[in-house]
Amino acid sequence: MKCERIENLLPSYGEGTLGPKKKMLVEAHLAECPDCVRLLGLLRDTEAALTGFPELKVGQGLLRKLYAVPAREKTTAPKYGFFVRLVRQPAFVPAAALIAAAAIFVTSPDRDAILRTINRQAHIGFSKAGRVYAQAGSLLDNLNSYKEDALVSLKRINPLSKNGDK
Repeated sequence: MKCERIENLLPSYGEGTLGPKKKMLVEAHLAECPDCVRLLGLLRDTEAALTGFPELKVGQGLLRKLYAVPAREKTTAPKYGFFVRLVRQPAFVPAAALIAAAAIFVTSPDRDAILRTINRQAHIGFSKAGRVYAQAGSLLDNLNSYKEDALVSLKRINPLSKNGDK
């Protein structure tokens, strides 16, 4: 008898749950195989060490969720699973859009018109960004002047007076 089959039967043999025929087979093999005897000893030592640990209590809600996982995976398996998983990946959608745009650009006879349009739109965007940046700078200058006025006014206020004056 091969050790692989006996190794699968050893846990049940150690617990005493084997039928009489299988029990005789395991005992006959153990009489001839020191490796399997050593494995049975390790199994018994491990079981004895684990008996000192408290048994964990698993809630019914968690058990229901765990038992539902295999059923849910089987029912939701799509016919073209590989492609559906590919589409669900966030990096693949922009990459696919970029590849499609590049393919349209390369195969388009109006490539020059597309390049001119892109160039014009880029210049318009840069000029708008420049205007916004300039407005932000002037706004920052105005806020700094208001800050100085506010600090001077706060320094003049006497917190100990009743009406807020000096």
